[in-house]
Amino acid sequence: MSGLNRNKTVEQALIQSAENLQRQFDEHCRLLCTATSKGIVAGKRKQDICADCPYKLKFKETIVNTIQILENTRKNFKSKQIELLRKELTAILVQEI
Repeated sequence: MSGLNRNKTVEQALIQSAENLQRQFDEHCRLLCTATSKGIVAGKRKQDICADCPYKLKFKETIVNTIQILENTRKNFKSKQIELLRKELTAILVQEI
């Protein structure tokens, strides 16, 4: 496999992984909102419930690992799309999701 094809495959895998994580996180938040609005989780706000959520912690851990991989490989790939993805993930992490 040529370097260009391998770079494209890595980039596609990273983008797909980030999209999958976002979908899972969105679904988890939707379920939490439903649970709190129906009184299943009485007296707690969404922020209180999500504070130590294992999904949120795994999501953040995965974003950190992805950013580190992108940073470590940035000189090898020199892709504007990967650079933008890295910056977008860093911005998400800074927002304290």
